[in-house]
Amino acid sequence: MVDHNAGAYDDRAPVVFLQLNQTSLSETFVTTAALPPSSLIFMNIEFAALPFIGWVLVSQGSVVVVRQWHAQARRAVDRAVDALRRGARFYMSIEGRRSPDGALGPYKKGAAVLAIRSGARIVPMVFHGARDVLPFGEWRVRPGRVRVELLPAIETEGLSYEDRHALVERLRVLAQSQGLGRPPG
Repeated sequence: MVDHNAGAYDDRAPVVFLQLNQTSLSETFVTTAALPPSSLIFMNIEFAALPFIGWVLVSQGSVVVVRQWHAQARRAVDRAVDALRRGARFYMSIEGRRSPDGALGPYKKGAAVLAIRSGARIVPMVFHGARDVLPFGEWRVRPGRVRVELLPAIETEGLSYEDRHALVERLRVLAQSQGLGRPPG
């Protein structure tokens, strides 16, 4: 089930759909149902290397980043910025990796830099129930319901590279206001 808040995004504008909590691999499978068709993914090399899933996404034009290789990471951001300026939509997670306990992990600045440089809106996404369907460390999917909530868009027009830290902090505060990062139960 997908909740679209009124005015969450404009179908004609470049958008970065930004997952605020990365608690489970199941979000990967749910995301395609929540996003407009032809949305691309900005993903790390580990995800791109997943048999079939990662390979298909790369073949469709998604951008792969190797965070440990700074020059390659800058080129990946440049490719995604160019695509966004041409009207593409990207999906990415702001956390670096899955959370073993549901707590919010460190937020990376790449999403903020990508959105600011391209002038794209950020549409924050919150996944509810994904952790119950596919808990951390498991590969067996359990029956359950995952709800994807698209929050109102955040404009980046007029922001500069120097604003990236404040934007990341704003996104983290938004995530916490949605109840993310609290221990389960």
